[in-house]
Order: sequence, then structure tokens, then C-alpha cells
Amino acid sequence: MGSTDTINKGGEPGSRPQPLAGTAPKEATGIAASYAIGLPRAGTTLLGNLLAGGDNQLSLSEPYLAFDILGRWRLPIFFNRLAKKAGLKPLRVPTGHDERAFADYLLKLASLNNLRHVVIKETYRDSQDWANADLLTRLTAPPAGAVAIHRHPYDIAVSTIRFCKYWRGITGHLIRLWIPRLPLFATDRHIVEHVASDWQSFFHWCEKHKIPTIRYEDLVKDPEVTLRKACEACRIEYQPQMIDHTHARGAFGGIGAPEVMNRPPRAINTQSVGRKKLLDPEFWTIMTERCGEEANLMGYDM
Repeated sequence: MGSTDTINKGGEPGSRPQPLAGTAPKEATGIAASYAIGLPRAGTTLLGNLLAGGDNQLSLSEPYLAFDILGRWRLPIFFNRLAKKAGLKPLRVPTGHDERAFADYLLKLASLNNLRHVVIKETYRDSQDWANADLLTRLTAPPAGAVAIHRHPYDIAVSTIRFCKYWRGITGHLIRLWIPRLPLFATDRHIVEHVASDWQSFFHWCEKHKIPTIRYEDLVKDPEVTLRKACEACRIEYQPQMIDHTHARGAFGGIGAPEVMNRPPRAINTQSVGRKKLLDPEFWTIMTERCGEEANLMGYDM
């Protein structure tokens, strides 16, 4: 696993459940679904945005998170607005908390708009109320295509600490009126412990279910080669326009990193790689003890 020249095919095989009903009814809709999975602040939104550059493709950022947190009344409003912004014909959104009906909705939305593929980006969460490993296992079960993106634990920790500063002030209180279960980390240490625990859990989830993986660092350093591997894992055609930040993203939207979702497109760069010095040294030991072994297997120097 230390090599990053090829996609990691995972370790020991784990038991795989049947696919979530609605994720693979290609015979009925003509639509296939693929999934890009990673930890929060690991580059999932960037990856989803790049994959959205393909023709005839619906790319959604964390629709199942929206399904989980918005509730039966706000969910239709959210997706109808998303469809309108993307120029899509709307479709009635299921109001009940039914995963199967929601999965069918996403594929039928693409079919209604003559799109041939759905790429869904979701973040892996293994703590508190938002744990979703079981859901992701059902979603990514064969025949669905899937790719996981890893990022150095130090860089995820730094990015998460910066991001969570907005949650502790007035902005965070306002957001919690909309999303009451939004995690509140009292200290940076709590954030680091959370990141390290989830990093270890995500690594083993990918291993158990043999999810092909790429690294964020490789994606920003060599976008074409790495994105080709991601497309292969997702079973979609790579198109050079995907890495052209000036190319319109077509049908893309949802919940994700604000710097990608809400700002003008920027060329891919490596500015966010190698931020260990921005992390307090006392946190290095925590991360090394909790997920250092797994990180080393991914080729990361702890």
C-alpha cells in the first residue's frame, strides 16, 4: 500500500451486503451511479467537482448528508433549488425518510434530464449522530463504481481546525439553528482526536470493502494521471475538460467545502499540501499514536 503508482485495491476481503435498492437499476433507468468517498476536509468536494466536468453527468455533493439532516420539509426545497440552479427539470423529492426512495429519486432525476451517469460524493463519518459507514457500505456495494480519497492526517487536522473556527462564533450558532446536530468541538485537541479516530476508521473501512483509493496529494500534483485512476474506479470516461477549471461544471451542487462550492473556480494547486508546521507539536503525538500505522501504509510520513 505504500506505492501510489496504482490504485490501491484494498486488503482482506470483507462481507458485502446487497446494493441499496435504487442504486443500480440501470436496466430501468439507463443510469449508472458511482461514489467518491473521503473524510471531511480530505478533498472530496474537489474530486466531486472535477468529476462533474464530464459530459452528460449529474454530480451531487453529499446528497445523503442533506437527506439525513434537512428533514422531510426542507429536503424538497433544497433539491428543487439545486435543480433550478443547475438548469435541470425538477422531480418530486420523496418526503419520507426512505433511503431506497431517495436513491431512486437521484437516478430518476438524471434520467429525466437525459444524463447518463450520477456521481455522488459523500464524506465518511464514524462518530456521534452522523455515523454513516453502514450506509456507504450499502451504496458502494458492487456493481456500483467507487473511489476513496485519502489525505495526510496532519493536513486534514489543520484544515478542520481552521474550518471549525467559524462554527464557534455567531456563524456557528446561526448554522445550528438550521442544523441542530452540527458537531461542536470545544478545543483544537478534540478536533485532532476526532480526525485521528475517523482517519483510522476510514482506512480500515476501505481495506475491508476493497475500495480503490487515490491520494489528495497525488491529485493536486498530477491531476490528469490521478483523475484517470478515479474515473476508472468510478467506471466513467475520463475527459480532459475535467481538469480545466474554466470548463463549466454542468450539473453540480449540494453540501461541501465552501472554498470549492461558493467561490469562482481556481486552477488546481498544491498550496494546501504539507501543513504539519501549522499544527501544534503536541498534536503530532496524538495523531501518530492513533492513526500513524495506517498513515504509513498509505505512504505518509508521520
